[in-house]
Amino acid sequence: MIYFDNAATTPPLPFFPPWFGNPSSLHEAGIRAEGEIRKATGTLLSFAAQNGVIVYTSGATEANNTAIFGSLRKHSGKHVITTNIEHPSVVACFQRLEGMGYEVTYLPAAENGCVSEAELSDAVRPDTALVSIFYVHNELGAVHDIRRLAEIVHGKNKDAVFHTDAVQAFGKIKTDFRGVDLVTFCGHKIHGAKGIGALLLKNGIRVDPIFFGGGQQGGLRAGTENVEGILSLANAAKHAYENLDSNFQKVKGFRDEFLKISEVLGLRINCEDASPYILNISIPNVKGEILLNALSAEGICVSTGSACHGTRDKKNVLRTINPKYAENALRVSFSYMNTMEEVYTLKEAVLRGASNLSGIRRR
Repeated sequence: MIYFDNAATTPPLPFFPPWFGNPSSLHEAGIRAEGEIRKATGTLLSFAAQNGVIVYTSGATEANNTAIFGSLRKHSGKHVITTNIEHPSVVACFQRLEGMGYEVTYLPAAENGCVSEAELSDAVRPDTALVSIFYVHNELGAVHDIRRLAEIVHGKNKDAVFHTDAVQAFGKIKTDFRGVDLVTFCGHKIHGAKGIGALLLKNGIRVDPIFFGGGQQGGLRAGTENVEGILSLANAAKHAYENLDSNFQKVKGFRDEFLKISEVLGLRINCEDASPYILNISIPNVKGEILLNALSAEGICVSTGSACHGTRDKKNVLRTINPKYAENALRVSFSYMNTMEEVYTLKEAVLRGASNLSGIRRR
């Protein structure tokens, strides 16, 4: 199997945490586990923000829910802002907020996948309680200047909370979280374990918990901490950030090599100025889903859209911002664990599949 669906999940690094005890236990195993979590938190803070509080969750979905609902319980404003192409775990929260009496502004993403700074500024009001905007888009790879967007929001309303889902940015590109109040990231997008996510609380921001029970994590998230998951997340982040620049250049090389097929296929890049980790293309006269199935038959894994809609009939975000190219869309998402030999194989398979499906003759 050749795997190019790393925006959905990544193969985990081999990792065997040394301590497994319940961090709330008072015996040695529990004390050691608690100490390891503290070390992991320090590691993550050194990469993410230098300061703040980290709440560990079951994944990015829970972290996003905690950020959105948890922050609003401490705010009297009834206006919130997001984009019209957010991850489903953010969109569903805002749809729920509409039913709870909140007024939601959905900022439209331009063809490049980003929202307008001017439109964001115009949307912020005195009663705006929360703004949530992605850092790197999970389907397009579009990258926001998230620090700048946070500055705009706080310049118009210093009491508004700014949240970003940074799942596709953390450990992959250089990030700047200055001015951002809440940041979501998780393990399985950077070669950590599944089932572990994190919410970074900065600038003295506090959130009300959405889980209740024990007093774990300072009362912010009830339940026994996932020691193995937390240590796996920190280990994966350490590997990613210690090699951030070289990984970036390696993945960019994969992307550039693959795009040489555009000379033959005349494909369209659906987001030009994107993270090299995510490449969204449309090939004329070739349906993305059919090409995906053809590649899958050869043992090559790609996607047509987000794996987070909960169905096998994946909807892609191009239906929202550029429906003309949606049916032909294919997402290829790279990892530093891929090899150039795999990219060559992918190129040949796409050329072969597109030729068979569209009648294009190879030069």
